Amino acid sequence: MAQRMAVEKPHLWRAVISVSSQLSLPLLKNPKTKLNPNVSVYSIVGTDDTLVPYAGGYVRKGAEILSAPDSFLRWKEWNSCVGEPKESKINYASQNEPNVNLIRSMYTVCSNGKKVGLYTMEGVGHAWPGETASIPFIDMGY
Repeated sequence: MAQRMAVEKPHLWRAVISVSSQLSLPLLKNPKTKLNPNVSVYSIVGTDDTLVPYAGGYVRKGAEILSAPDSFLRWKEWNSCVGEPKESKINYASQNEPNVNLIRSMYTVCSNGKKVGLYTMEGVGHAWPGETASIPFIDMGY
């Protein structure tokens, strides 16, 4: 939802952070969509998410999404970022998740001072590390 809002109403946002979401193909193909939003975007995704697949594909209700890396590259293009992303790797550990690698990829040299970041949690699904996946909104028809 955050990425969709940034695309559809870029004048309202300086930056957005999305969790477990990528850009959808219907959004990109909509002729009313402004495909040059200049908004900083940070995305937090898990590689083992079965509801919003990291590699892209279809989600609930049949919408097709780009992969997390492809969404990251689309925002890089829209924000005219240059160079290679700065990457760092952090190992996160808790009682419930003994070993989670967080890979941070960040473009910092972009137009109008914008930044684009992708935070990839290896081996994590549709929940925060250390948390039990509990998604009540699915039963509400989200």
